[in-house]
Amino acid sequence: MTILNRVAIATITSRLDVLNQERDRLARILNRIKGNEGLGWLAANNWCKNLDHQINSEIGFLTNLSAMLSNTPEPSAKIENPEGDGAPAV
Repeated sequence: MTILNRVAIATITSRLDVLNQERDRLARILNRIKGNEGLGWLAANNWCKNLDHQINSEIGFLTNLSAMLSNTPEPSAKIENPEGDGAPAV
């Protein structure tokens, strides 16, 4: 795995942590407003559900991206000159 892939995976992992914290916060908000009546509750409930859906989508995307980056093979250490004469590339 390349250094760039490792940095990308670390960034993705950090973002996943933030998204999971946001999802937990949304769950607490929904529990707090549950049982209230009126349009305010309905709007807040819909907003939380939409945001939760967006978070879940991003978590799925980042998880798949991280898996793809983890499985990326190392580049070949030997890079030849494009002319194919066996000399190292400059």
